[in-house]
Amino acid sequence: MGLIVGDVLLIAVVVRMLSRLIPHQLQAHDDGGRLTIRRSRQARLVDSVSFSVWALLALMLVVTLGVGRSWLGVGLAAALLAFLAWAWHREVACMTVLDCQEDRVTHGARIVAVASDIVGVEVQPNQRQPVLLMLQRGTGPYRGWGVPDVDRSAAEQVGPAIADYLGVPLVMPGGSASPQYRIRSDYGH
Repeated sequence: MGLIVGDVLLIAVVVRMLSRLIPHQLQAHDDGGRLTIRRSRQARLVDSVSFSVWALLALMLVVTLGVGRSWLGVGLAAALLAFLAWAWHREVACMTVLDCQEDRVTHGARIVAVASDIVGVEVQPNQRQPVLLMLQRGTGPYRGWGVPDVDRSAAEQVGPAIADYLGVPLVMPGGSASPQYRIRSDYGH
């Protein structure tokens, strides 16, 4: 059993090292009429294998320590399994989907905006949330929703992809918006 645990641990370390070679920034993908913002397929695959290996290792630890009646060890291994379940859930929950057909923007399972209320996309690479969807319902005031988990290096790819998909103006630093779109500074910063 010790040899198997060692092999699984070695596989986990190798997979983790490989995951460092694959970019983990969020990317925009056309997903059958919807725009999905998530990490690349390769990054998700490597993380999937990594999660599976660590879960197998934790399960083997639970069984080994459970047979030996070490309840503290079983508790620690169960905590590791719970952490892995949370990490897997977070991976699924951090996906943002823009769907014009359904007229909604979702982040995970939560609807965060109405797609038809988006009047522009602002890319601000030096801000904490570098991609901001500018929302306006009717003639009401502007408000903003920062697309979560997009880092500065991915903002210049994700922001234009969102603006192009929605057919709305894109506001970049040093650039200007189209004439019918006035930029306001009070929409939710």
